[in-house]
Amino acid sequence: GESTLGGTVGGVLRLAGDDLLTIDDLLDGRLINCQLAVASACQSGHYATAEAPDEFNGLSAGFLQAGAASAVVSLWKVRDDITSIFMTRFYELLETARTDPQQRPVTALREARIWLRGLDNHEAEAFKRMHPQLSQVVGPSMTSYSSPENWAPFVAWGY
Repeated sequence: GESTLGGTVGGVLRLAGDDLLTIDDLLDGRLINCQLAVASACQSGHYATAEAPDEFNGLSAGFLQAGAASAVVSLWKVRDDITSIFMTRFYELLETARTDPQQRPVTALREARIWLRGLDNHEAEAFKRMHPQLSQVVGPSMTSYSSPENWAPFVAWGY
């Protein structure tokens, strides 16, 4: 995925079967009751305000304009294995948050970022054993997850 800055499309996500999802596709009202839209694909949250400083464009803006209350996106390319681990933890935290109305996607995102920053190889291996689906995309653990390039690209827009 990527946001196309300065173009008329605004951004695109490549879906299964090479189908494309554009901002124009989102504006048909399909997200009116959506609480959270997540696009963890590379650069799905890329945006600019240089040419129109009072306007916000890109896929994130498209999700919000289409009716999503919140959008979680990635500002730059992140390795698939790290994204898989991070998003699995993020969704776990969101599930836990269902019982607490004060807990928001922004809070779950923050907690997932903190968790990834502190993750060591032993903990990563234990986490992967608890989530067998990760074995399809995640190889041996890295030496460090603490680098900002791994956890900082994920941002939330909206409530």
